Amino acid sequence: MTCPVCGGKTRVECNVSEPDCVYRKRRCKECGYRFFTEETEIGEKAPKGFYKRRIEGSNEYES
Repeated sequence: MTCPVCGGKTRVECNVSEPDCVYRKRRCKECGYRFFTEETEIGEKAPKGFYKRRIEGSNEYES
C-alpha cells in the first residue's frame, strides 16, 4: 500500500482482527506518516484475498 501523503511504500506495524474486518496501523517508510486502514473482504464473487480498504479520517476507498 502507498502512503496517502507522499506516495511512498508503507509497512504494517499492528493488526487487529475482527470477525468482519481487519484494522491495520501503517507507517510510511519514506516520510514516517502513520495512519490506520480498515479492510473488509469484497464479497463472494471476488477472488479470495481481495479487500476494500478505507483510510482513517477519509471516506475514500481503495481496492
